[in-house]
Amino acid sequence: MAEELAQTRSSLTEELGEARQEILRHGEALQTVREQTGNQEGGEDLHQQIHQMEQQQASLEQERAVLESELESVRNRAVEASESLAEQKRQATEQQTQWADELKHMRRLMEEMSTQLAEGRTAAVAAPQVSAEPVAVGVPSNVGDPVLDSVMAQFEMLQKDLARRRAGNAK
Repeated sequence: MAEELAQTRSSLTEELGEARQEILRHGEALQTVREQTGNQEGGEDLHQQIHQMEQQQASLEQERAVLESELESVRNRAVEASESLAEQKRQATEQQTQWADELKHMRRLMEEMSTQLAEGRTAAVAAPQVSAEPVAVGVPSNVGDPVLDSVMAQFEMLQKDLARRRAGNAK
C-alpha cells in the first residue's frame, strides 16, 4: 500500500511539474502575441489566438489546482496509513507482552502445584495412615480463575481416587 502511495505521489508530482511548465510556455507565448499585437494594428487573428491562449492557461491552472489537491490527498492518506501501521505495531507489541506475562504466571502456578503435589506424595509415603478423606494440599486458590479452578478440581479428583484405592488396599 505504501509503495502504491509513493508511486501515485511520484506520478502526481511529475504531472504537476509538467502542468507548470505548460503554463509557463503558454504565458510566454501569450506575452509574445501581446507584444506582436502592440507592434501591429488590426490583427483579428491575433486577438483570437490571445483569447484561446488565455482559455488554455485558465484550463491548465485548473488542472494544476486539481493535481495539487490530489497530491495533498495522497500525502494525507500516506500519513494516515503510517500512523495506523504504527498503532497496530504498538498494539501487537502490547498484546505479545500480555501473553508473555500470562504464560509466566501460569508457569509459576504449575510449578507451585507440582511442588506441592510432590510434597503431598512425600508426606503420604512417610505417614502410613490411610484416611478416607482426601489430603488437602495448601494450594493458593485464586477465586474466579477458571483455568486454576479446573486444574484444582482435577487434582482433588485424583486425591479422592488415591484415597479410595488406599482404603481398598488396606482391607
